[in-house]
Amino acid sequence: MKRELGKAIGIFVAVAGLIGVIVQLLTTSGKVRTISFLALFGTLILLGVWILVFSMWRRRRAGRALPPREQLDELSIGYRTVQASSKEIDWIADLERQVYTHEDAVPKHILKEWYKSNPTGFSVIRMTNSQKIGHIDILPIRPTTLNTFVEGNIVERDIRGDSLYAPGDRESIRDIYVESIIVLPPKGFSKVPAMLSVLKSFNGLVERICDPTRLDNVYAIAASTSGERLLRRLGFDLLVPSKNRADEHDLFVVKFIDLAARIKTILAARHSELKA
Repeated sequence: MKRELGKAIGIFVAVAGLIGVIVQLLTTSGKVRTISFLALFGTLILLGVWILVFSMWRRRRAGRALPPREQLDELSIGYRTVQASSKEIDWIADLERQVYTHEDAVPKHILKEWYKSNPTGFSVIRMTNSQKIGHIDILPIRPTTLNTFVEGNIVERDIRGDSLYAPGDRESIRDIYVESIIVLPPKGFSKVPAMLSVLKSFNGLVERICDPTRLDNVYAIAASTSGERLLRRLGFDLLVPSKNRADEHDLFVVKFIDLAARIKTILAARHSELKA
């Protein structure tokens, strides 16, 4: 009550003072009155502009105190990395054509040949509404072909279906190759949560392909600057530079045990950030 009374008195004093100033100006004659009126209305305009700008600034600052709507929506959106079906290979091929150059995108018939030989390494990334927003392909390549590829003498599309271990040979797999990973969430959504979901699922993806306790190395190529940054962030080291390879891409490698430890550290740090 006292607060409202104080506001009322303040408004009354301000209005009374304004009326008094106007009456005094009206009784003034000549050039002084004109200049005084101009100064009074100029002051009122400046005051109004200041109040408007200040109000907009306060609303904007308050809006920055919380994430934008798209990010708030993303908090309720989860991501799942699940095994791809044979019908989804067409979609994966289209996604690779959309993202990679013609030389780097693996043709559809090669992807289908790989899938027929061993489907365990093909996964799609889905939102909770089942929308597909990316994929990850991991190939268990047999040693002879893998060594030829690592040396840079062949490119990905030269790897054929019979160059992969079959699902029944999982105990023999010692090395895997991450052929492609693409994350393309809808406009307004960050790639980070989806990528973190893939990292969180990585051990499970490997277990689907082989026995992780027997796995030695994980290979991958960097087809872009962002891809190279991701690989280095995950602990991959440059093995063969692009100038020595037929595909003209740097080839990286990391011990699986080191990669698993690095992923665990990244996820733990991210969890701590969210709690803070």
